[in-house]
Amino acid sequence: MLYDEVYTPKSEDAIISTKIEQRNIKLFLFRCFCGMRVCDMNLSNISKESLKRDSTTFTYFQDKGVKATSVSCIGSYLYDIAESINWDFPEFKTPNSLRSYGRRETAALRKYLAHILKDNQRKIRHITEKDFVFTLLSDEVTTHTARKTFAHLLYDLTKDIMLVKKQLGHTQIEITMKYLDFNISGESGDLKYLNLGF
Repeated sequence: MLYDEVYTPKSEDAIISTKIEQRNIKLFLFRCFCGMRVCDMNLSNISKESLKRDSTTFTYFQDKGVKATSVSCIGSYLYDIAESINWDFPEFKTPNSLRSYGRRETAALRKYLAHILKDNQRKIRHITEKDFVFTLLSDEVTTHTARKTFAHLLYDLTKDIMLVKKQLGHTQIEITMKYLDFNISGESGDLKYLNLGF
């Protein structure tokens, strides 16, 4: 929905935003299709040499340029997004510039999603020590949501958790399982009421 709203707005009341907000949303979408952390999304990590329209894989460096990660390209989304921003990726020189970018991106994302989901006010239920707290889905989005979106997208397409682990560069499968919201506590629900259909 977010991709469609940015690239092909369907309604006349499409959200109007600044060019900076639109660029930040596109950078978020770029990470949705490769699983890159926001701190790895540096100009030096992404170039026309490393990503072409017909690329089947995209290689970038994680952990401050220490570890190379190669991810499978899903269609030409990565290339098309990079082209739409004229390959104008940020360069985070200090932790403050990274945090500042993250705050701006999150604000733009929440604004877009609140607009897109205005007719669907789904809420997330959080359990606290005293009660339940409900928050809007759009308020839950952060810059790290892009990485989790990639994990879900890849798993939905392949059903291969080991591939998702490898593509995200995780060292432990438990981390990947948390990304995919798998039940890793080992506790099962009540199976008594399940119906197998025979």
